[in-house]
Amino acid sequence: LPPIPDEPLSPPLTYMVPRLLVGISAPESNPACLGFSTWSEVSVWLTALNDPQVLESEALVSAARDLANGFSDQFSRIRTIGEYVQSLNYVSVQIGLGRGGGYRPRSAKEVFASSYGDCKDKVNLMRTMLRVIGLQSLPVAVYSGDPNYVFEGWPSPAQFNHYIIGIQLDENAECACDSIVEPSGFGRLLIFDPTEDDVPLGILPRHQQGGLGLLVAGKEGALIRLPLTNPEDNRTERSIEATLSDTGDLNAEVIERTFGRPAVSERKLHRGASRGEYRDLIERWIVRGAPGATVADLESEDDYNLNQFALRVKLTAPRYGQSMQGQLLIFRPILIERRGSSLPNSSDRKNPIWLGSKIYDDEVRVELPPGFGVDELPDDILLEEEFGTYSATFVVEGSRLGFSRRLILRGSILPAQRYDKVKWFFERIRNVEQTPVVLARD
Repeated sequence: LPPIPDEPLSPPLTYMVPRLLVGISAPESNPACLGFSTWSEVSVWLTALNDPQVLESEALVSAARDLANGFSDQFSRIRTIGEYVQSLNYVSVQIGLGRGGGYRPRSAKEVFASSYGDCKDKVNLMRTMLRVIGLQSLPVAVYSGDPNYVFEGWPSPAQFNHYIIGIQLDENAECACDSIVEPSGFGRLLIFDPTEDDVPLGILPRHQQGGLGLLVAGKEGALIRLPLTNPEDNRTERSIEATLSDTGDLNAEVIERTFGRPAVSERKLHRGASRGEYRDLIERWIVRGAPGATVADLESEDDYNLNQFALRVKLTAPRYGQSMQGQLLIFRPILIERRGSSLPNSSDRKNPIWLGSKIYDDEVRVELPPGFGVDELPDDILLEEEFGTYSATFVVEGSRLGFSRRLILRGSILPAQRYDKVKWFFERIRNVEQTPVVLARD
């Protein structure tokens, strides 16, 4: 097979390489042979490994009740237990490899006592703690890393590498969540990954969304489609208030709010760095759009429960605008580049193009220097394709220049043959965002 190149916006490697799937049937002479013909059979096998491990201890029962006390609504009771389980150290442990191949969790009381475990251990502990406070839940086997990995036509536990949990909600339980499914016979299930400590209850990590998972529920077990968030749920909203001097110096305040997956990404970046390191990361991001800029002030606020992250930056950029003999000023209205969007720019393409589901909104207001007026503006633009929409508008109101842009990407995997269209789409965006504004002295 030819090598697979490393190209931006590519799907996971598992999506692009061929696989050979072999189904094993149990012969009549040896019915104990491990073979599966239906997903129900896989569920029965996994249930036998999981359910006996839902074991309580007095300390576990007391801790579960203490965590839930003080919360009257169901969602809050689930959330406080979920956050506790997320906080436990992740340590991968496989036991019973002779029967279970590493799919059997440690008992819940062992995991609680040792304060560590892997994905299946954490799911098992959370199931047990929820049962203590009267809530039912089930393990959900998934493949983490590629939502398209699980092949429905091959019933086998070997397709899974991760466990998450499905929690049964009351019909009247209030939950502003993006991770609820309603499989036949199970009511409302809130799907949650207690391993991902940066992802709050109510959403799923991107690499699981939209994939197939196996609800481990004995004979009733079946494949379910995991929830997929809409672009509106994964938003970046940015507003910039800037002042430009007659020599081209720029002072600006940037307020950025992220929601959904972008908030998770920003949270991971913030938690994984010291204050100084995080400031350096933000400054390097700003300098890409405004060379020579420095951060004068930086504040951040993480609302974990609502999965929102806010960032406020004050910056200065000397000589951001290019002065032409004091009569003209030329500058780009795009002060800050988008993050997390590596746009394709190569001449050809081998891999499919994987576009996430997200929205970027920018509002920029620039106070123009006294004595200058707008001489040239970029043209407004509207691009509409099945995979995305982009719009940009410019307006002058007195001494202020306003610029708005919106990029909507709809989650999709496009074949390499569509690369020319995707490249054209992003090139048009680049052209608009690189076109300068020209100011002339009155």
